[in-house]
This record gives sequence, structure tokens and C-alpha cells, in this order.
Amino acid sequence: KILTHEIMNSIAPISSLAGTIQGEMESKIENVEQISPSEMEDYLMGISTIEKRSQGLISFVSDFRSLAHIPAPKFSSIAIAKLFDQLEVLLHHQLETSDIALIKEISPKELILFGDQTQIEQVLINLTQNAIQAVEDSEVKQIILRAFIDEAGKIILEVADTGKGIDEEALSKIFIPFFTTKKKGSGIGLSLSKQIMRRHKGNIQVRTTQGEGTTFKLIFNG
Repeated sequence: KILTHEIMNSIAPISSLAGTIQGEMESKIENVEQISPSEMEDYLMGISTIEKRSQGLISFVSDFRSLAHIPAPKFSSIAIAKLFDQLEVLLHHQLETSDIALIKEISPKELILFGDQTQIEQVLINLTQNAIQAVEDSEVKQIILRAFIDEAGKIILEVADTGKGIDEEALSKIFIPFFTTKKKGSGIGLSLSKQIMRRHKGNIQVRTTQGEGTTFKLIFNG
């Protein structure tokens, strides 16, 4: 239902715009009229819009497929310090451009996690991307990556931000596929992260304080 609804919503304006451009061009050809530069610009803009929306739709459907077909995790030993370093390199440009400080806290320093490196990276990229957007308008722009062993002996990874927090209404829906409060994005990220954590026999939790920030907690039961 969700997929059909989203696709229909996207295809209707694409089809309508294509029909409008086609009609105008056919009229020009029939009446042997020249196309003025400004009309050509309009046509190009229309075609560009069709292309962008089509690409958006392709990536949306691809996201949907990835949500339905997460491969079984390929478990290996992951050095968390190295994982955090790789993440920092990957996000360096974004962090620098937005003047965001990234803090890494790992205890013990040589902490090892047993999991699927690609999938865990995907979850962390997702969470840090969300955190980057969350701190955009904050006075203090800080993202903290934490790794530690809790009192129950479980390995915990946290992504904390100093953003404005998530309001109560949105908080109850953030893990629902396709729910998003952002202007951009498909609302796949957190539900995909939750699926990946389930595949690792783990869990994902969130705590948030309005005006102070949000922390996403990944719990690995080992």
C-alpha cells in the first residue's frame, strides 16, 4: 500500500508534465513555428524536473527493496576505534563545512564488536547523517560517538548530538518505514537500522531532550 501510494504520487506529476511538454511541441511542429529561446528553456527545465523526479523514484524503490531484503549478516571482528576513524574520514568534509565537532569516546580503547562491518557502518552513517542535520541550527554543534560495555556486559554504541531534540509526537513514529520530518529523505534510514540491529540480535533505542539533543543507542547482546 505504502509503495503504491508513493509511486502514484510521484508518477502523476511526471506524466502530467511530460504530456504538457509533448502537447506544446506537437503544436509548434504542426504550425511550423519556431521555438523561442525562452520556450526552449521552459522545455529543458520541464525535462530536467522529470529526470530528477524519476531518479528520486528509482532511489525510493531501491530503498524499499533494501528494506525488504537485508542480507543475513556476515559476522567478523570489528575494531570499534578503526570503525569510528573510518566514519570520521567519510564525514570529514560535511563536518568541516558545517563547523561540527566530532568527539570519539571508546572504553576500553581496543573494544572489539562481533558483527557485519558493512551493515553496522550503514547504521552509523545513517545516525551520524541524522545528527549532522539535527545540529545545523544549534549554537553548540557537536556529535559524540561513544562505545563502551554496560553493567550487563553488553557492547553499546551511541551517536549523540546537541540538536534541538525530537518532539514527542514524532518520537513514537521515527522507526516506522517512510515516516520522516525532513524536507529531503525517504524515511527509510531508521527502520532499516532497526532491521539491521534485529538481524544482529540487538536493539536500537533513542532518548531525547527538547532543546538539548538526542542520543541513539545501539545495544549488542553479544
